[in-house]
Amino acid sequence: MRIVMFGAYDPEYARNRVLRLGLGRLGVDVQECRAPPRARFVRRSATLGWRVRRVLPATAFLVPEFRHKDVPLARLIATLNGTALVVDPLVSRYDTKVGDWGTTAAHALQAGHNQRIDRAALAFADLVLCDTQAHAEYYQTAYRVRPDRCAVVPVGFDDTVFAPIPEPPPGPFRVAFFGSYLPLHGIDTIVAAAIRLAAEGVQFLLVGQGQTFGHVEAARAAGLTVEVSAPLAPPALVERLRTAHVLLGVFGTSAKVARVVPNKVYQGLALGRAMVTADTPALREFFTPGEHLLAVRPGDPEALVDAIRRLRDDTALRLRLGATAARYVHASFNPRTVARRLIAAGHHVLGWEDIGG
Repeated sequence: MRIVMFGAYDPEYARNRVLRLGLGRLGVDVQECRAPPRARFVRRSATLGWRVRRVLPATAFLVPEFRHKDVPLARLIATLNGTALVVDPLVSRYDTKVGDWGTTAAHALQAGHNQRIDRAALAFADLVLCDTQAHAEYYQTAYRVRPDRCAVVPVGFDDTVFAPIPEPPPGPFRVAFFGSYLPLHGIDTIVAAAIRLAAEGVQFLLVGQGQTFGHVEAARAAGLTVEVSAPLAPPALVERLRTAHVLLGVFGTSAKVARVVPNKVYQGLALGRAMVTADTPALREFFTPGEHLLAVRPGDPEALVDAIRRLRDDTALRLRLGATAARYVHASFNPRTVARRLIAAGHHVLGWEDIGG
């Protein structure tokens, strides 16, 4: 079986690494037909069209996350070669830019443009990968994707990098967040919690940069002491997180938050650290609050403060959550298990050989 990852995608993005690793462990021949992520349409299409000859024949083309614009070309090439097309959108462009980022008004021409790109990408796919059932239901409702063409394949994590780490050395109680500061991350809620806990000696480490980093800058200008770091490659990130007692997930209030379980949740739990994140329908598809992590109301800094205090004051709870979650995610969301769900969906929907028990 050969699966070709196709498009102007980032090969090091976490979702891609997990699928490549997992498919490889199942014995699938994974090939790449890739163009530079920032290449314009004509150059991108020409590059992909030229390089695809090197990877044929194939069982399927897989267009990775965020590459909705590459789906029409992938559909054409797949059809000409009698090959199935799997699309892994991860998000809706319309939902992201209108509902989450708020950079485009709902009735603007650009919003309609992104909606059409979403619709085409989903309609052209023989199989649509969805990171959660909540996301699958969104695609089915908003874009009329048939349920039998949707497969839930959770994000998972790269277990060659994210493995349990020892307890932090003695010192102040430390809480860490890492991410790209998207609105759905709810950094304003995290900063508000840090302000409330500053007098109690709780230290915060914030790794990354992005759209909402201004909340951090404003709080620091007003006197809040927090440690910040530029984005780090995964191995360096793991080293930086060794001093943290608790890791934070996402706390935004957009509708999108209720449909996703981000990379950072799987990655943080894989490290064996207790985690706090927003309580959402998507989260509860895979995790049980109180057993694997603590979940709080989205956008509620007081609830986040209470959860952090609880983990600070109850060491047994914190250690139990971390250990239980690490065992669970390493068993259920490792690359092989995630890829196995993709292969099972391909078997059911597209008639692939059912490999890798």
